[in-house]
Amino acid sequence: MSTRPNAADLAIGDLLVERSLLTSQQLEEALDLCKRWQIRIGDVLLARNWVRPYSYYRTLASKFEVPFIDLTKEPADPTLLDAADEPECARRLTIPWRQRNGRLVVVTAEPGPETFLFAREKFGPNIDLAVTSKFDVIWHLQAAFRDLHSEQAVYELARTRPDLSAQRVLTEPQIVVLWLLGSALLIGLAFAPVATIIAFLYFMTFFYLGNFVFKAYLVWIGSRTDKPQDQDIEALARQLTVDDLPVYTILVPMFREPEVLPILA
Repeated sequence: MSTRPNAADLAIGDLLVERSLLTSQQLEEALDLCKRWQIRIGDVLLARNWVRPYSYYRTLASKFEVPFIDLTKEPADPTLLDAADEPECARRLTIPWRQRNGRLVVVTAEPGPETFLFAREKFGPNIDLAVTSKFDVIWHLQAAFRDLHSEQAVYELARTRPDLSAQRVLTEPQIVVLWLLGSALLIGLAFAPVATIIAFLYFMTFFYLGNFVFKAYLVWIGSRTDKPQDQDIEALARQLTVDDLPVYTILVPMFREPEVLPILA
């Protein structure tokens, strides 16, 4: 179900038009996409490449009357980042930046009352908000927790679901079976080499024949159409809402990124 753009989206859109960074037609289309895609106007404008990120976030900072901080020139203090806070900070695009005059400056790509309340609860009452870009927040979090992310990517599945992980190649029963088969083959080669080789060739022939038959069976099963079942699945799919769908991260290598990315998005 679509939602109407909030007051902040309308205000930032009008401010961009007022500063000649966006046309009225682009604003109308962006607001329509906000309702259809259920995302913030900034994500639409940046995905469409209608506004430069630097210009958008500086305008966003002036709308909320807070400073704009370029993290590429003034990076965050890494000692203020806590690994336990990383998932929530990444989700809210908000990180602690630096201490100034006894107060903690927190930078965010999504300023607003909810972000301010989150920052007060997470970092204490003595905070000041500032605006930075979404890319800068994500880049700093990835740089600060690169080792943690690498360790999770390599070993998390092995810890949580070892039965699905390729880290353990063979189970103990499989090792025992392979050892018995290897021992039987060596004994056969030692005492009856010709008969053993013939038996081995027969085994491999039936193995590959069975594998071929099994694949053919799978293709046959997959090609069968069950229209009532397909219609049921289609009906259930139409009942799903955006919140029911999983979130995917897609890595797409692109050529001429500025031209291709808006089309892809």
